Amino acid sequence: MKELLKELENFGLPKDKFAIFGSGPMGIRGLRKVRDLDLVVMSEIWQELAKKYQVKKVKKGEKIFLSKNIEIRQRPNTKLNADKLIGQADIFDGIRYVKLKNVIEYKEKLKRVKDLKDIELIKKYLQKGGK
Repeated sequence: MKELLKELENFGLPKDKFAIFGSGPMGIRGLRKVRDLDLVVMSEIWQELAKKYQVKKVKKGEKIFLSKNIEIRQRPNTKLNADKLIGQADIFDGIRYVKLKNVIEYKEKLKRVKDLKDIELIKKYLQKGGK
């Protein structure tokens, strides 16, 4: 995770304008290893990045790949929009991470085997008093 965060830092994104999503909030808590970073960004950052990087259409929306290890969405598949996810995010070492309850919501919609396993891990962590 440290190497991924170092790579992310090299892009110079304003720390109050993005949050790490997907498995990242699990990784920072030591729940599982993380192979890449998924970010959600505020609309003005999306606009800036869309001028510099290719925007790719994916099954549910659009993504920008900053590198093979870092991808960005502006509109995650959750009830909350990017601004709210970022505003309500947990902060570890100055970096915002989407709340685990929002990660559960996202992963429940995906319903992939790995997401169902992640949901189980998160729920156990939260039941033990983790935040």
